[in-house]
Formats: sequence, C-alpha cells, structure tokens
Amino acid sequence: MRKWNFVFLLTIGPLWAQTSRDAGRQADLNFVGTQVPKLHFNFCSHVSPATYAAAVAALQAQIPNFTDAEFDVGLAKLAAMAGDDHTYVRLDDTAAVNAAFQIFPLRFNWMGDGLFVVQASAEYAQALGTKLVQVGSMPIDDVIQLMGTIYPHDNIQRLHAVASAIRFQQILQGLDIVPATPTTPLTFSNTGRKPIHAAGGHLR
Repeated sequence: MRKWNFVFLLTIGPLWAQTSRDAGRQADLNFVGTQVPKLHFNFCSHVSPATYAAAVAALQAQIPNFTDAEFDVGLAKLAAMAGDDHTYVRLDDTAAVNAAFQIFPLRFNWMGDGLFVVQASAEYAQALGTKLVQVGSMPIDDVIQLMGTIYPHDNIQRLHAVASAIRFQQILQGLDIVPATPTTPLTFSNTGRKPIHAAGGHLR
C-alpha cells in the first residue's frame, strides 16, 4: 500500500508494507475514493456522487490490468474531479522519484506561446532554449489538455504552470500519451521535426 499525505493534497510515497500489488492498489483507491469526498469542503458542487462513484468503480475494475503509471494517474484523475487546484495527487515530487518515477534531464517553463526548455543536461544541450512541440506522436497542445485531467485548474494560466511536470516520464505513460518504453520521443522547434529520444536522468 502506498503512503499518502492529505492536506487538500495527496502525495505519492513509499510502500507501507509487503502486501500484494493489487491489495495495495485497492487500499489506495479506497482512501481516495472515500476520503476525498468526505474531506473536501465542497466536493459535490463540482461532481455528482454518482459520477464520482462510477469513476472509482472504473478504476477498480482496472486494478489487475493497469501499469503502476496508469493506476497512479487514475488516482490523480479521481482527486482532480474535486475541481480545485488545492486537491490533487502529487506525481511530480521527490516522493514520486523515490517511487521510481523517471525524470527527463530537462526543465520546462511556459513562456509566451509555448513550453520551453530552460535547463538541460549536456546530453540534451541541443534542446536548450527551444520549444517543445510534440511528445511521441501527440501535439503539445493536446498533451497539455491531458495534463489538465490530473491537475485541476480554473484558468489557462494555471494549466500552463503545471505543464512543467511533463518531464516526468510516467505521467506521460499513465496518460497513454506514450508507451511504457525506456525512452520517449520529444520533438522541439529546432530539430527539424526529428525527435530526441529522452530517457530518465539527472540535471547537473
């Protein structure tokens, strides 16, 4: 079972005990499925109990089948149904790294008309200062919209602010933007539409 902290915010963390994978997933789903509606001050104004229960049941049905990335993203989607930017599952923090989430050695910021690389390891230096235009075969605008399903937002500025989490490979895999492979094709504005195949690494 994963350890969760809840202060109108959930954060992924280490395993509590040596339970089976499916039992741990069920415990996590039980927590998110029951505690988020109870603890959120105005949950039912954003989503009906029936709609939320159906979403919980849909994720429960996939417990045996989903990858870890797909299941964790599924939990994040449930929490995001609360509809405010203070209630969400953290998939982009240190605890996520400790849970084996891979991070591209790139740092992104939204500036003006797109998502730009503002820091890169030496291996990916050619991407520094360029705009990300595609992830796998998906245009970046569509990627950002899918990111919005796990990061609640009430305006486009907030959505652009959380787009920097795109550097977490398992988020992209869990949203089915790219397959669960060691590298992810990222296409930038200066590469002539030839993608860079990025893998997890460290910024130095």
